[in-house]
Amino acid sequence: MTEQEYDAIASACDGLLRAPGATLGRLALPLLHVINEHPNLTAQYSALLSRSQATATPASPAGAAPGGAGRRAARALLKALSRPRPQIAADVASRNMRADVLIVSRLTRPEQWRATEDFYFGAMQEEFARWGVRCVLALVDHVGMELEGEPLAGRVLLPRRVSAPVEIGLWRECLHASRVLRRLAGEETTEPLRRAIAAQAAAELRAGAALENLRLHGALTRLCRRLAPRILITTYEGDASERVIWHAARASPRPCLRVGYQHTTVLRRAHAIRRGLHLPSLACDPEVVLALGSITEAALAQSAALQPARVLVYGSHRRRELGPLRPRGERPLRCLVLPDAHRGESTLLFRFALDCAALLPAVTFVLRPHPGMALHGADVLAELIQQLPANVVVSPRGATLESECATARFCLYRGSSAVLHAVRAGLRPFCVTRRDELPFDPLWELRGWREHVAAPRELVRYLTDDLAAPVLQQAAEDYCDRYVLPVQPENLRVLLQLAG
Repeated sequence: MTEQEYDAIASACDGLLRAPGATLGRLALPLLHVINEHPNLTAQYSALLSRSQATATPASPAGAAPGGAGRRAARALLKALSRPRPQIAADVASRNMRADVLIVSRLTRPEQWRATEDFYFGAMQEEFARWGVRCVLALVDHVGMELEGEPLAGRVLLPRRVSAPVEIGLWRECLHASRVLRRLAGEETTEPLRRAIAAQAAAELRAGAALENLRLHGALTRLCRRLAPRILITTYEGDASERVIWHAARASPRPCLRVGYQHTTVLRRAHAIRRGLHLPSLACDPEVVLALGSITEAALAQSAALQPARVLVYGSHRRRELGPLRPRGERPLRCLVLPDAHRGESTLLFRFALDCAALLPAVTFVLRPHPGMALHGADVLAELIQQLPANVVVSPRGATLESECATARFCLYRGSSAVLHAVRAGLRPFCVTRRDELPFDPLWELRGWREHVAAPRELVRYLTDDLAAPVLQQAAEDYCDRYVLPVQPENLRVLLQLAG
């Protein structure tokens, strides 16, 4: 995909989101929110780019045919009629319970259910509590299994199911939005790419692609009515689920400030995070953005399409203080391999590291799976690590990123934000690239020190002749220091002032 094609897709999707008659069902469809240039995200648009497909209705995805949609609706209704398990803590379920702040986070692993620090927001809930601010943490359930133990105080697991009447209403919303999009796809005056995306979006709506987000919207609407928060905070990358979360804030009986936390890197072509939709009928834009550090604060504040949102630095709980570190040249010849949370990316990067290890027997490669992925047990990647050469090891369970970085000189990465912390610890970063893909390097602004490698032999050349470059290394460390700042809780007080 070229930059021009990417820009055309983003423009076409925005046009459909902002077209007259846009409803909550259309807003809830992930396809129409172009997040960034990561290949796992752009792959869904590739089939729509050719001219022949741009003038015809694409094939419906599995389950999108009328019969398939009916079967999916019947299964969803049966689940809705079944007795749901208790999801809401007793203190929150009380009619008299109120909260000044509602944080909406994600439950991606069972152990996060009773963790004292949230995976995305860290100790933000406790920071509010220290000031006497009532705060509830609501978790979107991405696990879908029974969880052990009672929740911590002020914690809610949002239900995955809704009542049968509500489920029927959601399907009606999706079918209505699908019909409108199909009409747009059939209008000859509409440019071909937008027609193709509209047709694909209509098919995905019939397949239930937006239903999970609409169920989430319904659950949060009820919670906002009950809690009456003045501030609603959720993650911010620009996807559909975040938009419906902010739209649900309208249900609060009190005026509710919509806040997004930019918790990860902002890629060079990141689209959705840099702009608001500005839909008068659908209040779904953040009014305040909390940024990781001064680099992204400046980038978002300078984005005219995001205004009038205010941008504040909050920092990250994942930034740890670095203890005494040995000079890089005195550390073992170890290369830390840092994939992101996409399974295909992990496989690609680990295989690249294995090929490099065969050419560099003196270098130890440490495969460190993303914390959001299970590499062990029945995971498909387990087969990859069954027989490793002597100079390839898997990062032990429980080993922190900081401890692994302290004993390494280099790191391999593609899209993982962990590279920011690795560079802060003195590692030299090597970004693995491939032909025919838009570069999506988180360190795209960095000049020098970081290198791009497309083949194992290119890495061999750099690691064999690892010249000291203290000026470049220091500049890279300073950049990453500013990119991820320590948590600055004083800016949470600014939110309270803005919320009145």
